[in-house]
Amino acid sequence: MKSANRRTRRLASGMLLCLMLFSVSAQAEYVLSAPPRESAVAGERMYGAVAEFLSRVLGTPVVYEYPEDWATYAQNMRKGRYDILFDAPHFAAWRLENQNAEPLVRLPGKINFVLVTHAANEAVTGADDLIGRRVCLLPSPSLGAVSAYALFPNPVQQPEFVAMSGSWTDVADAVARGDCLAGVVRKNDYLHLIGADTRSAIKVVGETRELTNQGITVSGRVSDAHREKMRLALTGPEGLAAAEMLVKRFSADNPTFVPSAADDYVDHNLLSQNMMFGW
Repeated sequence: MKSANRRTRRLASGMLLCLMLFSVSAQAEYVLSAPPRESAVAGERMYGAVAEFLSRVLGTPVVYEYPEDWATYAQNMRKGRYDILFDAPHFAAWRLENQNAEPLVRLPGKINFVLVTHAANEAVTGADDLIGRRVCLLPSPSLGAVSAYALFPNPVQQPEFVAMSGSWTDVADAVARGDCLAGVVRKNDYLHLIGADTRSAIKVVGETRELTNQGITVSGRVSDAHREKMRLALTGPEGLAAAEMLVKRFSADNPTFVPSAADDYVDHNLLSQNMMFGW
């Protein structure tokens, strides 16, 4: 009987040890994510390569997690699920102020958005001509949506904003086809990514405020040592090779990362203005 009790205690101790080891292992894993601006397959190709590279650099597992939609991304971000995030400056500024996040690297230059309409549309020559009219954009709380709302601070004098899935280039295509009277498109996409046929079919009628470009921030769970390793690695040739798809897509004219600092995000917390429902 005593021997059986000893075996039971050993078995319980072994199970407890396994659970403890599993817990430590789980805690050591970093989760990398980004907004769902592409399909899950495309996201895995782009961000999975970065996760694999950072895993090698840190000697700690880094896994990419694709958010199902913008609502899921926002909810998980608010809950602090993610450790490493590549996204727009309004999100980064909110996390710096509310979640003890730290800036890591960013794309060079600025980011903003243009309002576009069909090139043949002579009735729309400026942003005010879109009040009460159908304007397509990616769902809130994307930076394009937040920036567009900022152009129309009076809620009774706004366009009829219509959220659509896909990318900013998909929004431009919808305007060119006539599915939307106007649309909000990332300026870099307008300049570099949309096709020639779409480009010739639309025109710019307004621009949003320029902000610090997109970048990577990390949660407070990431140690100082790991943060510095990632910053050095991502700004070096191997890191840029791993992030080649990312930097070329979002910074076609200067595909690189530069170190970022908290000062880059001063007055960038557009989410604090409560312009987007549900935040």
